[in-house]
Amino acid sequence: MGKRVFVAAGHSRVAPGLVTPEFREFDVNYEALQIFVKRFQHAGFEVFVPDESIYQLPYPQYLTRRIEMVNDLHAQAPLDLAIDIHHNFSPSPRTNGIWLIYGSQRVGQLAEQMERFLKELNHTVRAMSLSELGRSLGFIKRTTPPALIVECGFLTGAVDKLIIRFARGLLYNAIADAVIHAL
Repeated sequence: MGKRVFVAAGHSRVAPGLVTPEFREFDVNYEALQIFVKRFQHAGFEVFVPDESIYQLPYPQYLTRRIEMVNDLHAQAPLDLAIDIHHNFSPSPRTNGIWLIYGSQRVGQLAEQMERFLKELNHTVRAMSLSELGRSLGFIKRTTPPALIVECGFLTGAVDKLIIRFARGLLYNAIADAVIHAL
């Protein structure tokens, strides 16, 4: 039987996250979501996504509703992984790379496999636990199934901005393939 995954774009249309002159975080998160869904379905995964109405909600309602949806799906039949897609921010344009943020040891092992896969493709990537990050993120802390936050790159990083501007489809496919490889 195929893997069961939930995947969502972080933020919402009315609370878009980071907004730069080039990007609105929600828009690139949503674009990544579309690519992840296609890759996962092609791999034979059963894929669950939030209904579009969630993306019309402000913060924190969209996050609360997404967590409820994940937990409800997991209660019906266990999910192998829940993924929340984001892009990162740093005041320094020198900060670049993919971050894979996890809360449990099990997801940490998966994130480390993804990290190795992406590094073989010459991506800058770092798997880190919530304790390393020094923050408590609701999506990871409040979901019942294994959960992962994927920060697809820094919208403010000099290198990542170029990748996201000109080659984000390749980047998102590589990250989705890393998930498939690790699961």
